[in-house]
Amino acid sequence: MFGQGAENNIHEQNQVDITDGLRSLRSPGMRDRDSVYMAHFREIERTFLEVSERSGFKEIRTPTLEPLHLYTTAETLTPKALEEAYSFVDWDGWSGERVVMRPDATISAARWYVENMEKDSAPPADCISYVQPAYRFTPTGDREIWQCGLECFGGVSSVTDVHMIKLAIQFLGSLGISNLVVALADSSLLRLILGSSEFSYEESLKLYDRLIELDASVMDETSNLSSTARQALELLMNIQGDSVEFTKNIRTTIGSLLPSTTDSLDNMIMITQELAESSIPFVIRPAITRSFEYYTGVTFSISDAKKETQTPYILGGRYDSLIKALGGEDATAVGWTANMDALTSLSISATD
Repeated sequence: MFGQGAENNIHEQNQVDITDGLRSLRSPGMRDRDSVYMAHFREIERTFLEVSERSGFKEIRTPTLEPLHLYTTAETLTPKALEEAYSFVDWDGWSGERVVMRPDATISAARWYVENMEKDSAPPADCISYVQPAYRFTPTGDREIWQCGLECFGGVSSVTDVHMIKLAIQFLGSLGISNLVVALADSSLLRLILGSSEFSYEESLKLYDRLIELDASVMDETSNLSSTARQALELLMNIQGDSVEFTKNIRTTIGSLLPSTTDSLDNMIMITQELAESSIPFVIRPAITRSFEYYTGVTFSISDAKKETQTPYILGGRYDSLIKALGGEDATAVGWTANMDALTSLSISATD
């Protein structure tokens, strides 16, 4: 998951690469981290690893360079995300393979799991943690984003979506961050609605990519949808609520329009009930998922309840098809990622 969450002040030092007529010796979007910064960074890293280890997660680290086909053959990233990937040919003088600087940590972790499944009857760990950077070529802001994240594969019975959300809140709480709200969506709902249309697979995929990038103009191009599917899509794009009853109402309304959505909506009801029982505030935004193709079910973000318009601290979700798409056996999977640089800047500002 590509954890964002960066505050505006993180980006300021990267906006200009020429100062007083002299070009910066640093590449655009890259920045140094001084000793004060690193002291806060290491404390957050230590807290994260302690929380994850107590919960049975084992730390791994994957290479910075990954083959491009890891992200293209399984259609794991949207076209926009692929456009932002650093890609080049790893040339040996005669031939070479196109590689990328890891644009997303979840896919690298899933590749690690698949390769370890092939070597052993049981992988060395089903639930893993990592602290490593991801790289995105963006016009402004950081292009190297340090992340910490948790991923759990293979249907570990105790690891549910709510369990992962609680771990994320526990981690943020250990950093002194409170007053949080969880925003929930479900990527499968958009797919089910588009799948009920006369669109070709390629057309549905393009529309899905634009919908999860919140391109509202897509609604003008959905003439191939049935009237009930279009009505369901409009509801998903325009409603939100913050109670179990609201989720049940969505299930009644959209489920009656498209019965194929009822399993996903029943799952959303179960998750909101568990969150409510644990007194965890949440808001339902059914169609607001993340710009990754690999999500298959519930997605979540965790933000400051008073500053919901700011980028979330943590992003995550369920991606049960990814392991099989990468060549492994069918396995469930869920995880989340936090932006270490954003959390570090928040920690520093709290001590000023």
